Amino acid sequence: MFILNSIILFLLLLFLFSFSKSFFWVLVNARIDLEHINM
Repeated sequence: MFILNSIILFLLLLFLFSFSKSFFWVLVNARIDLEHINM
């Protein structure tokens, strides 16, 4: 039971990490687009 909980927790952390990474890239790309528009 403990092993199952730790596996679920690990998968959840992995999902959050990948989601935050993609969200970070979206923010970076949006900032670059805004800079291009300002130029």
